[in-house]
Amino acid sequence: MPFVILLAVLIIVPIIFGVMRTGSKVRKFQKLGDIRGMQMKDIIRKVGMPTSISASTNGGQLYQWIGTSGRSGYHYAIVSDGQGGAVGYTHQFVR
Repeated sequence: MPFVILLAVLIIVPIIFGVMRTGSKVRKFQKLGDIRGMQMKDIIRKVGMPTSISASTNGGQLYQWIGTSGRSGYHYAIVSDGQGGAVGYTHQFVR
């Protein structure tokens, strides 16, 4: 019986912390509000480093934040103009 309890704790605790961590990132993005015109450096300061940055059209860049934990996850993608200002979200997904 103690083995079953230990096993349950070892499985459930990481899931709970993973869901909490995912929720924390989602709340940071929600607090940003309308991002159009915001500087990407300010967005990164508030939500953390993106998972990837790639080239986009007109000299801009595509910033992506992707995270999963168990069955929870998020994917935010923001395209910027050539001067580092956010144009807007291209993708917002939370599960």
